Amino acid sequence: MTARKGCIGCSAFILASIVGIIALIVVVVAWIVPSLSKSYSIDDVRIEAAIRADGSLSVEERFSYTFQGSFTRVYRDIPIDPQTPITVFGVDGPNGPLQRLPSGWLPQMGAPSPVSPADDTTPSPWMSLAPEQRPFGYYRVTSGVGADYRPVIRIEAFADLDDRAASFTFRWRADDAARRWADAGELDWQLIGSGWDVPMGRVRAEVTLPRPVARDRVRAWGHGPLTGVLRIRDDGSVVLRVDDLQPRTYVEIRELFPPGLLPDVEQVPVDIVDTVVEQETEWAREADAERARARAHVARERRNERIGWGIAGGVTALALTMWLTLFFRGGREYRPQFRATYLRELPGDMPPALVGALWRMGKVTDDDIAATLLDLAVDGVLRIDPDGISGPTSFVLTLDRDRLTRVDELTLPLVTFLFDEVAEGDVLRMEDMKSWAAVSPTRFHAAVERWRSGVKDEARRRGFMEKGGGGRAAGAGMATAAAAGLVLIISLWAGQPWMLALSGVLVGFTVASPVMRRRSREAAELYAQYKALRAYLLDFGRLDEKPPTAVVLWEQYLVMAVVFGIADKVIEQMQVHVPQIVASSDFSSVYWFATPGHAADFGGISGAVSSFTGGISAAVLAATPQSTGSSGGGGGFSGGGGGFSGGGGGGGGGGGGGAD
Repeated sequence: MTARKGCIGCSAFILASIVGIIALIVVVVAWIVPSLSKSYSIDDVRIEAAIRADGSLSVEERFSYTFQGSFTRVYRDIPIDPQTPITVFGVDGPNGPLQRLPSGWLPQMGAPSPVSPADDTTPSPWMSLAPEQRPFGYYRVTSGVGADYRPVIRIEAFADLDDRAASFTFRWRADDAARRWADAGELDWQLIGSGWDVPMGRVRAEVTLPRPVARDRVRAWGHGPLTGVLRIRDDGSVVLRVDDLQPRTYVEIRELFPPGLLPDVEQVPVDIVDTVVEQETEWAREADAERARARAHVARERRNERIGWGIAGGVTALALTMWLTLFFRGGREYRPQFRATYLRELPGDMPPALVGALWRMGKVTDDDIAATLLDLAVDGVLRIDPDGISGPTSFVLTLDRDRLTRVDELTLPLVTFLFDEVAEGDVLRMEDMKSWAAVSPTRFHAAVERWRSGVKDEARRRGFMEKGGGGRAAGAGMATAAAAGLVLIISLWAGQPWMLALSGVLVGFTVASPVMRRRSREAAELYAQYKALRAYLLDFGRLDEKPPTAVVLWEQYLVMAVVFGIADKVIEQMQVHVPQIVASSDFSSVYWFATPGHAADFGGISGAVSSFTGGISAAVLAATPQSTGSSGGGGGFSGGGGGFSGGGGGGGGGGGGGAD
């Protein structure tokens, strides 16, 4: 015999660990999976906007995307204002400049023929193109309606973008974007509009003047997220920077500069500097107050995060320490002296249902009823025949009352009930038993439960389960469940969803707490022997030895195989390795339904065995009451630059875009 290796009795701890790990994986997967669908991100945006002497604004925008899934188009929407006409000059894609489609081109017009921007000055109304109709290497300019229902010029660029990173550069001009007042030139412009549905990782924008001027002659303010930064360079150009720009959030610049920089723009004879500075100063004060509140909020969140992780970690460690202490002190199975891998004879003369109770930690199942009836058939107390009325896949049980003296006291109540109350005679059809259970569910259920209780009482009398195991399991389960609930509350309070991973681990250990119940030393010894018998029944066909040839032993083997839930596998091996046993009249007189001549009627060996055991389970299920079933420029200061304010939003430009 081969010695068994490893720590016998550690399986319960391994089970608890596995359940905890699975719970952790579920939490992580639930967090990650939404990001695995088709999506895209905008990682970087670079904008160069140049104010011209005629008041126009020449813009070059480069958007760097990462696509996950199938994409064939990116688009950019620029709001249309009658006072600031938009002219699009070109688009560069990941492979260089794109060719321009005629604005009104449709697939039914034939192959696309590129045009120059000068020959395509009047955008046609936008019409959708299916992904398979989009010509790669082209862009088109149409008019439509943007995300905020404002009229827009839409620039669409077509390319194969499946699962890749790509950059697109849009070049266009807005006429009359800058205005000339009596005391200043002004640009009030949204460099990023609020029509974007995805966040942007980094936004960098530079706004230059028609010619360099001294830094102190320029005033600029940034509007948008309070984390934005604005800086005025020595040549008067303005640089804006925003990290982690959230969806539908605009970035706007308001800039004042010498009016002489716009010689080709008609002057409006109104002074605006004092009004603008007063307005921006007020917005800056509000922004500073909001920043102070935000800093205080962040400080509170960080403090709560530290406190939350400290408490959650401590509670988790304490609960798991208690669980593991209870487990290692009294939850692990005793290490048996029997350590052989295989056992070829039955360890004892226990009734099958009692073996099932030992095997399942005191639980008695429907398989134990089926095994008990098969054991009675092996002993000659019952005879199992095909049901000639209901068909070849049903059974008839016939009782030989002369042999009732062979039935042990544990099994006798089940036999008496089935034949004296259900059959009212010596012949019990399986279909009649199902019908009787459905018509009289209370009586059937009560009788089966009485028999199960008798088996459990006998298991307790024999000391199968060690006393105190239920208390350990309950204590460990309550400790980890309470800790899981507390960690959940702390995670909500601290705003830390990853803390749910700790709660998931605790839930896993709570679910595994019943493993604290363990068999007594004597029962653990007996369990190890039955475990070795089960291993032999599964592996005898692969062993380099001759299997037993005694029919009576194989009949008993199959009774145990039903208890272990492996009867179909055992019979399949028997047909290959001990066909003479299967063909013998003694064996087939009991297990006729599993022989080659009859198994085909049931759809094979597995169907034959499950038809017998399933018939018992169907009757029990029909009688089970519902109540016993399972349930299952910044920011307002003149000159110099600094942080953004939360004001603005009324400038030109803006718009949005997307990809599909």
